[in-house]
Amino acid sequence: PVAILAQVYPVFRFPVVSPPMSRYNESWSPMPVAVSEKEILATAERVYGVTWDEIHSYKDKMQIPILPRQMSVENLNVAHFCEDPFSALDRCMEQGIRHENRLSPFARMQVCKPHWVRFQRCLRFRDRSIMGDIQKWENKHVARMSSGAKAEYFENLTRERTYHEYVAARTADEEKRKRHLLDAQHVLLRQQGLMTGSLAGIIE
Repeated sequence: PVAILAQVYPVFRFPVVSPPMSRYNESWSPMPVAVSEKEILATAERVYGVTWDEIHSYKDKMQIPILPRQMSVENLNVAHFCEDPFSALDRCMEQGIRHENRLSPFARMQVCKPHWVRFQRCLRFRDRSIMGDIQKWENKHVARMSSGAKAEYFENLTRERTYHEYVAARTADEEKRKRHLLDAQHVLLRQQGLMTGSLAGIIE
């Protein structure tokens, strides 16, 4: 019938319609999709719960909370400064860098994640202990000052906290921003400790 119609209506052309491709057709395979390194990294960060920049900033995170100017490290009663978790993480990261390859450039994020978790847990405990020692020392130190010197001491802390907040709001580096925000939080804790201690009734 198609041949007859083609002779009768020579101008008419029947469209050629291919049968629909079955999703179960074994001869069909999807075209490879190029995935950028940035997308792979974003997926890895989402899966492992830590960013590339964050896990590589572990050396900077060893920095202890800023001490008052007149306070020395000898005044701290901290048992350790997380040297062992740091060394374990550092060895893991160095090995990951040496064995990095094109097929798995972000493997160290997975391999070193347990060391990172232990290191972070140790830092939180260490910093809480240090802040407790700072508040005890600072309250005794400020208690010996005159009323005018106490108010000036507190005002200097306010300026220091404002500085860290100012820098944090204007830095493009995320890890540096976090560091300044943490320093600002530590100064605020010191001020709160003074307001309930040696500066109670003086500073409101």
